[in-house]
Amino acid sequence: MATLYIFAIGGSGSKVVESLTMLLAAGMKVRNYDELVPVLIDPDLINGNLNRTNDLLKNYEETGKQSNYEGLFFGTKIRPLVENSSEKYKYALEGLNATFGDFIAYDSLDNNGLGLAHNDKIKKLAGLLFSEKDNYLLNLDMEVGFKGYPNIGSVAFNKFAKSQAFREVFQNNVNSGDAVIFIGSIFGGTGAAGLPALLANIRKDPIPSKKNILNDMPVGVVSMLPYYSITDKTGNKIKSSHFFPKTKDALNYYKESVYKENVQSFYYIANDCDTGALPYSEGGATQKNPVFFAELVAALAILDFASDKHTAGVLKAKEFLEIRRQDDVENTNEDITFSEHSNLNEKTRLKIAEPLFQLLFLKKYMDYEFKNAKNDVQAWTELWNKDAGDSINFEYSGDFKAFLDRFEEYLKELGSYGHKFKPFDLDKKPHDLSGILKNINYDFDFEEYSKKLDILSKGKSFIKRPSYKNSYERLFKLIYNATSEMFNEIPGIAKEKK
Repeated sequence: MATLYIFAIGGSGSKVVESLTMLLAAGMKVRNYDELVPVLIDPDLINGNLNRTNDLLKNYEETGKQSNYEGLFFGTKIRPLVENSSEKYKYALEGLNATFGDFIAYDSLDNNGLGLAHNDKIKKLAGLLFSEKDNYLLNLDMEVGFKGYPNIGSVAFNKFAKSQAFREVFQNNVNSGDAVIFIGSIFGGTGAAGLPALLANIRKDPIPSKKNILNDMPVGVVSMLPYYSITDKTGNKIKSSHFFPKTKDALNYYKESVYKENVQSFYYIANDCDTGALPYSEGGATQKNPVFFAELVAALAILDFASDKHTAGVLKAKEFLEIRRQDDVENTNEDITFSEHSNLNEKTRLKIAEPLFQLLFLKKYMDYEFKNAKNDVQAWTELWNKDAGDSINFEYSGDFKAFLDRFEEYLKELGSYGHKFKPFDLDKKPHDLSGILKNINYDFDFEEYSKKLDILSKGKSFIKRPSYKNSYERLFKLIYNATSEMFNEIPGIAKEKK
């Protein structure tokens, strides 16, 4: 069983994993790998974006288990790196509940008892490297992150990446055929520090039995360049004006050092930042940024990496995705939709349109028609109840409902910030399906939806139950097939898939 490990570093890393999880729930596949192991690494364990993604992954995992990961909705197996961990998908960096000065034992660096040569010079050098007005960096509390300072974050991440606990947990898990991909921003503090540190150490000091596996393991990087801005005010330690100088420095460092680390695929994701500033936050629960289209693109980069065949020691350079550039300046900020004349690349449009359409219609049906269908004993629910003993008591609740509720919020956020990805009209009455696809003249209704479920439920593949272990699996296949038929009837959208 081949596994793809995803190390998501900092807030941007977590948000990209959120987008990836939505695509997987909608039925998109991770080619060449049987399961995913997302690892959310952030010093700020109460970060709003981190915890939202952690909760979403838990919702996905539990729903997937219910349906036996049977390849339709929620069809890709996801599991945590450390089973039975109370933090689930979050992986903590140890020792960060202190100031940076305490973390590097700054006050003790000139202590002769440390056995270091030139102790006093070491302390002076550290003071020089991390000097700032009023010793701000040495006194910086790292419990909610590095506040845009990758130079201190790199110290913490190098210590973490070299720790025996982390190396052994990862290396004991990895097997032949597995791969790893890192995600993070390079214009802030956490991602900029964590990406190169983890990348430089992931193959080092291997367990002897894992040396060849680690040497041959494909490694990818998704690097988020500036793609949003924040409110800049006097006194703020994190400033949008610092994003581009930090990115330039990071790119120069990557060119000289990171590319030498035997990386097979390197993805750069960027977007115009002049799209409205986000509220300022240095971390913690208040850092709960909305979803951006660039994060959805980064999630597609992960799927692209998984679909490739990689050669050890060879860095592949290619443009995996291009959003169509408009000649007419007035059209550059148009909403991105699924219509044929959208400014979304055709190949990408055909890749994501059907899955997202299907997941939205699963959400709509479960919210506004499922209960009625059961109570009215429609043709498909009558057969379903006779065929599956647990279907009569099946309830739309728990992790399944929580995931779909977040999915609708996710779509609304994608259509509200930055370059707006707005394929659906979500401003209509919640139960109204007419005109739900933006800029596409085609209407739907629940009556037609239910008729398709009735017809499918009477088909040969649904009359007998042996291949369906429970109600989730049966329900997902019925609705998946019904929505696929509906999608392929839409004029001008369901062209032959490339």
